[in-house]
Amino acid sequence: MIYIIEGNEEIFIRRKIDEICGKDLSGVIRIDGTAKDLQPAQIVEACESNSLFSERCIVLVNEPYFLTKAVEEKEVKVLLDYVKDPLYDTELVFYTLNDNFISRSVVYKAISSNAQIFKLNSPQMKDFPSFLSQAVTESGLAIDRGSKEMLGSICRNSVTLLYRNLQILSLYPEKIDASVVEKLCTASDDTDSFELINAMTAGNVTRSIALSRRMNDGKSSFGLFSLLAGQLRFLYYVSYLSGEGNSRSDIMRLTQSREYRIIKAFEALSRLSQEKILSLLNDLSHLDTICRNDSSIDEQTRFELYILNLLRN
Repeated sequence: MIYIIEGNEEIFIRRKIDEICGKDLSGVIRIDGTAKDLQPAQIVEACESNSLFSERCIVLVNEPYFLTKAVEEKEVKVLLDYVKDPLYDTELVFYTLNDNFISRSVVYKAISSNAQIFKLNSPQMKDFPSFLSQAVTESGLAIDRGSKEMLGSICRNSVTLLYRNLQILSLYPEKIDASVVEKLCTASDDTDSFELINAMTAGNVTRSIALSRRMNDGKSSFGLFSLLAGQLRFLYYVSYLSGEGNSRSDIMRLTQSREYRIIKAFEALSRLSQEKILSLLNDLSHLDTICRNDSSIDEQTRFELYILNLLRN
C-alpha cells in the first residue's frame, strides 16, 4: 500500500505513522527524502528488500524532494513504475511535517492516484476552543475556564503545542490555575520565529510586521529580540554542521532537535548565507542596545523601522 500523509500538525502525522507501523518496528526503514544524493531507485530497493526480522516491510520517506518541488516524471520513473504495482506486504509512506507537498505537480498526481491520502491539519480557529476542552477532559486534568483560555492563547491553534503543554501540566503536583499555565507552558514553538526570519529575508514587509506584532502581543520586544537571536545562532550552527558534511539525521542528533525544526532551519537557510546570519545578529544586537539606552521610541516601533530599513537595502 502507498500512503501520502500531509498537514501542519506534527502530532497528528506522528500518530498516523504509528498507526500504520504498529508496535513491531523491526521492519521499518526510514529514508531522508531531503538528501541531495537520494535516488528514487533507493526507495524502490528498500521496498523490495526482505527483512529477516519481520514479515512486513514499512518504508517511511520524510519530505521527499520530488513531492516538495517540481520534477519531471522521467527523473523518478523507476519509483512511479513501482507505485503502479507495489508489493503486497510492503507499506510505502511519504510524509511531510511542513504541509508543503505540491499537489498540482505531475509526480504528485501520479503517486496520489495509486495512494491513500491523509490530510491532517489543525482544527479551524473557531473549532479550537472545543477541541482544547475535549483534550483537557481526556487528559484528566482539573483546569478551570480561565486556565483553558490562557492555555488557548499560548497554543494559538496548535494542537501539537497543546498536547505538549498538557504533558507539562500533568507533571505539576498542585492546583492548576491561569498563573500556573502562564508560568509552565511554552508558547508559539519555533514556527513563528522561523516564519518571521523567512518573511524578513524574502522582503515581505507586511508579513514581517504582522508576525512581529503577533509574537510581541503587547509585551516588551526584548523577548522577541532574544528569540530571534537564538534562532539565528541555531541557523548558523546548522549551516556550519551541514557545511562540514553532516547529514540531516546527524544534525538532528548533534543539535538535539526535532525533525520539524531541522526542516524549518534548512528552509530558512535556502535564503541565508552564514555571512547574512552574522549580519542580522549584529543588527539585532545594535537594535537591542539602542532600545535599552533610548526610550523615546518604543521597541516595537523601532523594530518595525528596522525591518523597513532592512528590506529597503
